[in-house]
Amino acid sequence: MQERKPTRPNVGRGVWARRRRVLGLASLVAAALLASVLGWFGRDVLAWRARHIAVRELHRGAITSAQQWLAWAARLDPASAETCLIQAACFRQLKQVRFFLEALEAAAQHGAPAARIDEERALGLIQAGRIEAGAERQLAQWIEAGLWPHDVAAAFVWGLLVRGQPEEARKVLDAWASDFPDEAHVAYMRGVYRQWLGDEVAAEQEFRRALARQPRHELARAVLSELLEGQDRLVEAHAQYAEWVRESPEN
Repeated sequence: MQERKPTRPNVGRGVWARRRRVLGLASLVAAALLASVLGWFGRDVLAWRARHIAVRELHRGAITSAQQWLAWAARLDPASAETCLIQAACFRQLKQVRFFLEALEAAAQHGAPAARIDEERALGLIQAGRIEAGAERQLAQWIEAGLWPHDVAAAFVWGLLVRGQPEEARKVLDAWASDFPDEAHVAYMRGVYRQWLGDEVAAEQEFRRALARQPRHELARAVLSELLEGQDRLVEAHAQYAEWVRESPEN
């Protein structure tokens, strides 16, 4: 007959079983506490982080990506006035007036400071060509207050072009470019200026320069694609659209 191996005694198994149950209960309690902390504080932190990334993407010209991060921020913190203000900036750059106004209204409803709303609304009016006397002096003040300098300068260039003052727009562009010679948004707005004058060759060069500096600049990509399509350079236009999809697949 085959000899049986001795078995371990049962002494202490009940103690270890009870300890495992206690440890398991402690883990559940810790998980519940962590979930509670995240529920109360983590959502705000995650929403702040999403807004931070959205602003960074907006400054790169990746507006679609910025809007996606803002959508996450809105889910995590539905009552955030800051999210609404950043959304308004996106809609302003896209020239989607109705959505821009709705975002400002939502920001007001969520308690955004009146000064912040007034600044964003003023930029929208300037961009549309409604530039009041002395508005140029506000440019430096807004930048000192924390507004993105490229956004402020671009709004003035757009507004001056809308008002039929290309020479004044050029002065703003030149001053802007002297301070930020390698900025993609400067090159993009130079392209807008050249296109406004009817110089499509120079405009194309500027749009390509903007994309060389920042490949994710959607506004430059879009207007370059449209320019090429308008010239029946369909293969080149298709390449730009394909690159746009590659850089911003969610668009």
